[in-house]
Amino acid sequence: MEVLRIESFESKIEGYIGILKEYPDGLGIRIDIASQYKEIGDLDNALRYYEEYMKLKGIGGLSEEPKSESDFNMGEVISSSTEEVVIKTLEGDTATFKVPKWGNKDGSYTPDKEISEMTQKLDKGKKVKITWNKIEGQKVIQDIEILKKQ
Repeated sequence: MEVLRIESFESKIEGYIGILKEYPDGLGIRIDIASQYKEIGDLDNALRYYEEYMKLKGIGGLSEEPKSESDFNMGEVISSSTEEVVIKTLEGDTATFKVPKWGNKDGSYTPDKEISEMTQKLDKGKKVKITWNKIEGQKVIQDIEILKKQ
């Protein structure tokens, strides 16, 4: 019976990996694959897919060192939407930050609800500190802090 159970999990994993090939940025599918590997006791592969998920989500891997302080910008909001925030940095440059997106099983993507809600509260001219990670060449928001007037 144990062999049939493992074969069933391996079959599911193969299916999920096929989906991942079609949608390489899919976050949710990585969690599904990791969970299946965990169920059959293959912790090395489970950890691999959990770490891929964390890296794409912008929260670093389990074995990575903490991000340096250089991964943030402070400035004044120029524009903000559920998809991105544009600020004028203290240095006078313009910087664009993307809201992270979750991959759905159907291949579509949904903006991160918590961060999207934060971006909707940002009015033009508001002073902010945006902590970010670089993913596929884009600055992806990890956290937004509204700065108090000084």
